[in-house]
Parts: sequence; structure tokens; C-alpha cells
Amino acid sequence: MNKKTSILFGVNGIGLGHAARSIKIADSLSDFAEIYFTSYGDGYKLLSTTSYRTFNVTPLYFRWNEYGLSLPETILSLFYESVSYIPRQLIEEYKIIKRIEPSLVVSDSRGSSIIVGRKSDLPVITITNQLASYVSTALYSSRYLNYLSSRFMPLLWGISDVVLIPDLPPPYTISRINIFEPLAKVDNVEFVGLLDEYNKYLTIAEKDKYNGTDKPLIYIAISGPEDDKRIFFMQTLKALHNLRNIGKIVISKGMPKKDNSEPPIDIRNIKIYDWIPDREELLKRAHITILRGGQTSILEAIMSLSPMIIIPPIGQTEQIGNAMSVEDLGLGIFLSAEKVIHDTNVIARCISKIMDNYESYIKNLSKLRDKMVLCGGLKKVRDVIIKYL
Repeated sequence: MNKKTSILFGVNGIGLGHAARSIKIADSLSDFAEIYFTSYGDGYKLLSTTSYRTFNVTPLYFRWNEYGLSLPETILSLFYESVSYIPRQLIEEYKIIKRIEPSLVVSDSRGSSIIVGRKSDLPVITITNQLASYVSTALYSSRYLNYLSSRFMPLLWGISDVVLIPDLPPPYTISRINIFEPLAKVDNVEFVGLLDEYNKYLTIAEKDKYNGTDKPLIYIAISGPEDDKRIFFMQTLKALHNLRNIGKIVISKGMPKKDNSEPPIDIRNIKIYDWIPDREELLKRAHITILRGGQTSILEAIMSLSPMIIIPPIGQTEQIGNAMSVEDLGLGIFLSAEKVIHDTNVIARCISKIMDNYESYIKNLSKLRDKMVLCGGLKKVRDVIIKYL
């Protein structure tokens, strides 16, 4: 293995979670290999703020309305655009691989990267927390779409040398709706937990989280595709006048920039940032985290012992499933977007409910954090990748 060894990461560009965890993996490997990325959309924007060479490929778009994900429009868009989207992305990936001649392809939930990597006779490692994706049963054709997804997506991931799932193993899995049923169809699977270094989280003790609970720090993490971030931000803004007297509120709008030195908007107990680079430090101090339901954000909150209020987008089945898991495991509260839209006081009531039972939530989080540490996290993924170089 020498410095000319290179790795191509093909990263799903919907939201920031895939790109954020891929950057951490890349940083851990930069001494071993040259790193390249391909992505699109929000993922490409975040990756472009790094020093790594990043290629922009044909994007895949979801369709949104004022309430959340517009399933009919998204399904129609994906159906019609896939005729051109899939071939174009395959061709673009093929040209990039021919150009940089990587030693290994790492796909973070990108089917085109897996296919082209395999066709180029390269080892392929896939990272995904969705062995199958599902649409809401409210959609007329959901039965057939979900059947196809549960049958064919595991086959696609399974052609990789290994599939690494950044989640807790059963029965503590967060993305269980997207993992449990298709898991039997993929042989080469390992659960690796949160893709991060765990030592920085383990300095947080249960007793530390009780400090300042008379005026708790509430962290609102805006994330997801660009349109959904706008929707979520507007929903939380309407609730802020009911929250400012409960405690201190910090909001990240999820808008990364090369220069993040701009000061926040500061109104009484509320601070609004475009982006918080050291959000791990904020999570350590946060008594409660309010988030959309992205899987990486949930795992970070577990490691930080921060109880959650999860408000997934309407129609986003993955994040709705994640929210249900969080509530079932006693880690936080699943709050539907419909309730937030029609009742601006409901977030405040959920905060009070968590604070009234704070010790129970912290103990449940501490138990799952211990389980997560056993998964290996970033170090485990790094060791697997090095094995294939």
C-alpha cells in the first residue's frame, strides 16, 4: 500500500447525513490513500467545503410541498427521470473511475457506484442504513413499490464485498423498518454503529446531563434536503414564542459554508446559526435535541446522552420509522409534523414531558450508548476499508 493508493467515495446527496459521515471516514484514511468523492445536491455542497476533490454528478430529487414530502410528485418524478438519470449517472461514474483509477470504491447508499465499481473489477464496500426503502401506504401503488424495493435493493447492496450498517444491531436497531425484513437477503453484513470516534463522547457522564435542567438547553437541528430544511425551520419558528421561557434555544439551519465565522442571530434566549461546525460539543451540553429523524443525528444524540423530540417530514417513511424506534426504546418522543402544524404549543408540552422523566431517558440512552461502543464505529469501518486496499 502506498500514497498513490486512492479511494473513490460515491455518496448519496440527499440531505447532509451521508456526506457528513463519509467525510469522517475519509479523514481517518487520508494518511493511507488519496480520497475522491462523487455526489450531488446537498451532499455535494457539504463535500465541496472540504479539501477533497469532489465530482458533481446528475442529481436525484425529491419533491416537497409546504407540509413535507410530496409522495405522488416524487414517485412520478423518479419514474420519469430515472429513464435518463440512471444511465447518465452510470456513465459519469464510469468516466470518473477511468480518470482517477481508484483502488477501491466506497458507496454510501449509491447504487450507481456499486454497479460501476463492480464492472470495473474493483472491490466495493457499501455503507447504508436502508437495505430497502419504502413509501407510505397512503400511496395507492405502495404495495407494489414496497414489494419491488424489498426484493431488489438488498440484491444491489449484496453485490458489494461487504455491507456496513451504521446502526445498532437488533433488537436496538434505529432504522429497523428499513433493515429487519431485507436483512436475511444480504449475507455480508456488519453492524458498525455511529461512524465517529467514540472517546470524545464517553467523557459525558449521566450526572453531567442533570446540570442546568432548571433552564435546559434545547438544540434544534435543522437537516435534510434543502426544501425540507426550509419547511422544518418555518415549523419551529412558529413554536419559538412558546419555548423561549422554557430554556435556552440554539438552532442550526443546516447551511454549511466554507467560512462559518458569521455570528448568530441572538434574540433573548434564542440563537440561530447557519451552521455549527462543532455540533458534537453542543450535543454534549444539550439537555434535549429536536431533530427531523435522520439516522446519523439520532446516533449522535444517543452517544451524547441527549433525549430527543423527533418531528419527521410528512410522508418520509424512513424518518417516521426512526422516530418510532426512538420512542419505543425510551430515548425520546415521536411528534408528528401534523401535530406541530396545528398546535404550536405541542413542542413545549413534549419538552416538559421529557424533563419530568429525565432520569429514565438518560438511563435508556446510557444503556444504548454502551451497546454502540461495542460496534466499533469509525475505527471498525477504517479497519475494514484498509483490509481491501
